[in-house]
Amino acid sequence: MSDRTPSGATTETSTALRADPPAPPTGPHGALLRSLAPLLAEWLPRQRWFAGKGHPILGFHLVSVTELLPPSSSAHAPGLLHLLVRARQPQLVTEDGAPTDCYQLLLGLHPAPPSHLAPAVIGRPRSGPLRGLTVYEGLQDARLSSVLLERLRAPGTVGDLRFVREPGSAIGSGLRPRPLAADQSNSSVVFGTSHILKLFRRVGPGLNPDLELPLALARTGSRRVPAPTAWCEARPTPALAPTGTDASGSAPDVPAPPHSVPTRPLTGHGAPGGRPSEAFTLGVLQPFVPRAVDGWRLALDALHSGEGFETAAHALGRATAEVHAGLAAALPTTELGPEQRERLASDMARRLASACEVVPELRPHQAGLTRALAALTCDIEAGPALRAQRIHGDLHLGQVLCSWAGDAVTPGGPDSVDAALTARPEGSAPGRGAAYGAPSTRDASPAAAPPGRWREGCRWSLIDFEGEPARPLSERREPQPVVRDIAGMLRSFDYAAATLTQASPGSTPDGDPAHARARRWAAASREAYCAGYAEAAGVDPRDSAALLRAFETDKAVYEVLYEARHRPSWLPIPLSAIRRLAGSPSDANG
Repeated sequence: MSDRTPSGATTETSTALRADPPAPPTGPHGALLRSLAPLLAEWLPRQRWFAGKGHPILGFHLVSVTELLPPSSSAHAPGLLHLLVRARQPQLVTEDGAPTDCYQLLLGLHPAPPSHLAPAVIGRPRSGPLRGLTVYEGLQDARLSSVLLERLRAPGTVGDLRFVREPGSAIGSGLRPRPLAADQSNSSVVFGTSHILKLFRRVGPGLNPDLELPLALARTGSRRVPAPTAWCEARPTPALAPTGTDASGSAPDVPAPPHSVPTRPLTGHGAPGGRPSEAFTLGVLQPFVPRAVDGWRLALDALHSGEGFETAAHALGRATAEVHAGLAAALPTTELGPEQRERLASDMARRLASACEVVPELRPHQAGLTRALAALTCDIEAGPALRAQRIHGDLHLGQVLCSWAGDAVTPGGPDSVDAALTARPEGSAPGRGAAYGAPSTRDASPAAAPPGRWREGCRWSLIDFEGEPARPLSERREPQPVVRDIAGMLRSFDYAAATLTQASPGSTPDGDPAHARARRWAAASREAYCAGYAEAAGVDPRDSAALLRAFETDKAVYEVLYEARHRPSWLPIPLSAIRRLAGSPSDANG
């Protein structure tokens, strides 16, 4: 680690990068942004976490700039610049025309970075305050990752950034950083063998659920989640609102529209409805145990070795119910009134109609799926009150971890786990994140333990409470019926079972032994999961069959749309569920 640690850095940016006075596009920050814009316009669309793929970048707005480590004239000392940048893209705007997406960038600065950082290089600005420096992805530089850890160890404020540490938490010094190689919707760095730092790339005003929910659960003593150790947030300086440029780096020659050069104080990241005092959650540090294994890998091990998964699924159902109970105790709950219930059903129907326009294979089943969603409204109106609370929001087998007795999660303790990030990419892809079926690359696989031990003595923990990243943060923080999580896990069992038949894409379900075994495995796992949930919660989700069917339908429609766009070869998996859910209720529950 460099001698110039954050403890010696000032809390103010250098003269060229200072964020104090309002800066028009021709001011210091205008020069900074203009110099970076051509580089970012080319680099950002290549990043998996960039949500605006397929839409041209028309320009950028600088929301926040903080110099965490000033660049040095020495060829051996890098600098670290933290930016929050909004990308201006057509069709990705709010109702008043403001850009919707804000991204967190950590830019390394170096006159001549070492050769091992070549893949991380973004480019060399031709003008402006960074001229003469190479700009690169800072998280790939161990020296700069260590800067972040040191800031979290010694909490305080640097410019727009605030570093917070949970009281009583322990964070060692000198931990060797290792960025995860997996392509993720966020970015993660493992420090030594004790901690993992998850940095959110697409950010907005408000508390991120991936900090809020585990923190609330850990503070109630829950052993089902890894306890946040420290975190970072930003409160952008309103004076930066006018700093904008087009994608070429040029300031507009004509008067910009009102959303381009706001004349009012920036609220949140500039989107309407944000409160000026709302902070952006930027990242969370949590304990790390490399011997944990995620549920997706465990399910595949069972499937392809011919073993059942009922014992593990039953325990997972209990764990889900315990987390739901903990969230209901720690955070407010509500009852969905008639208007909210109707909106829930209409939102599902709208998503179905939109998906049918994009995916022709859905259209023959639209009538049956519409009936499934209509049953949701009937069930709500005729049945008991529909309770809503905070839930996981994107629950599937890739979002749960299994550990054995010696590695049980202890709130705030060294045995907490969040190791699944090393095993699979994150993201909103159905079932298990961004790449179901991708081989696990865990440091210590379950094969290191005696066969069967992982399934028989598995203790489950839930991770990644961020929700579906594609949804706005405000939606992800709304109370939801717990059945949404349950439906997500049931769909994940179907996805795991489908890996048995993916090797034979030309095979058909009728009369094929692999398909028959996959159906039996999925059905048994689904039943065991619901039974475990009912045992712990005292309420059986299978007793609200229409409600469960509606949420499964909504999830399957999302899966069809995702696979059609990103992995057409996987489209038969959700289409199989679509045929089942579009049939009679008895078929849907079978």
